[in-house]
Amino acid sequence: MLPNSVLRIHGERGRTLDVHDWFEPTHRAFVLFPHADARILDRQLAEEDDRPIRLIVPDGTWRQARRMVRRVAGLAQLPQLWGYFNRNLLILHNPNKKVVTTNYVS
Repeated sequence: MLPNSVLRIHGERGRTLDVHDWFEPTHRAFVLFPHADARILDRQLAEEDDRPIRLIVPDGTWRQARRMVRRVAGLAQLPQLWGYFNRNLLILHNPNKKVVTTNYVS
């Protein structure tokens, strides 16, 4: 896991995902999701606001991720991001909108 990251499990029977801290005003929250309105996380976006970025990454197939964005309280209202995130993780664009390529660079 990346430093300062937290793993939350969604979909456990009888349990609601606790997201109360995702929307604190001390951070700017974004969700990683390839939507037509998604912005690229770049230096310009990072410098628009001094608050740290909280990046929420739904993990699953794109179909599962789309359902999570719709069903988890507040996620659908968050701005969506797409693109390059740090030296070690690169999300590559693919002409096929149903496909994403993730490369881990060592």
